[in-house]
Parts: sequence; structure tokens; C-alpha cells
Amino acid sequence: MRRERERARGDQGRRMWSAKRRSTPTREA
Repeated sequence: MRRERERARGDQGRRMWSAKRRSTPTREA
């Protein structure tokens, strides 16, 4: 139940987080 939510935001969040983490953290969640 929690893996489906974390995987959905993890696939798109991990790519955006990597580029935003070392660039500019505009949207964290």
C-alpha cells in the first residue's frame, strides 16, 4: 500500500530531486 505511493513519486521524484537537489530546490514535495 505504501510502496505503490512511494514508487510512483519515487520514479519521477528521484529524477527531479537529483537535478533539483544540486540545482535549486523549488518544489520539495
